[in-house]
Amino acid sequence: AGLQPCNTFAVHYKGPNIKAIYDDGDAIFIANIGSLLEPLTAQQYKDKSVEIPSGLFSHSDQTTQAKTVHAQELNAKGILGRMVDALSSQPLPFRARAYSIWGNDKIIASRTATATLISPHRGVPQLEDYDSLSPDYFHLSGTTDNFFAETFAGMLESALLQTSTMGELLRNDGVADSRILGSFADTTLARQLRQVAKVMTVREDPQVQSERDVFLVQHGGYDTHQNLDDIVGGLINELD
Repeated sequence: AGLQPCNTFAVHYKGPNIKAIYDDGDAIFIANIGSLLEPLTAQQYKDKSVEIPSGLFSHSDQTTQAKTVHAQELNAKGILGRMVDALSSQPLPFRARAYSIWGNDKIIASRTATATLISPHRGVPQLEDYDSLSPDYFHLSGTTDNFFAETFAGMLESALLQTSTMGELLRNDGVADSRILGSFADTTLARQLRQVAKVMTVREDPQVQSERDVFLVQHGGYDTHQNLDDIVGGLINELD
């Protein structure tokens, strides 16, 4: 009270389970999120007397700033990527990983780690005939005296090893599938969340050994111009 225009907030009536999770203290809502750097009035915007984010009325710039939560720096790394960086570099670091079930995205961009990309349908795609072909790949990208070639070779080797390990663990009807309890609906979001659940079941395996993870999933369709209640209500019902 006193810090918001409204003293009472509500959960959409089509999301009773979301409300229950919130009442249990397992979910949080953050109100009035925006990309301003400091309070701003119309007059201050016109006379530029305060600092204003770049591209304030640009859809692409605002999308980028939502993914970095760093409105004053368009080249900032993603907010999830920076979380992984912070967890990995603190005095008592955690083994932290980033996973995306929605492709390579700005929000998972990191200084120290490369996110594992997971298909909602197929898990982690693997190099076909890895056992027979990988020695040739590693031989072709062997030690050189070129910094760029060394960097490429290191990234290639890391990617092949990671996709081989995670691909095997997350393959359909594999180890992770056998550990999942319950079932998931056949929706775009549910298929992504199933992959998240699969990763969580193998995070303590010797090949993974992760202590803190961030996940990117996508749930679109909130940009509405008509039938707001029906469209948003349907989306909330799916999330619920």
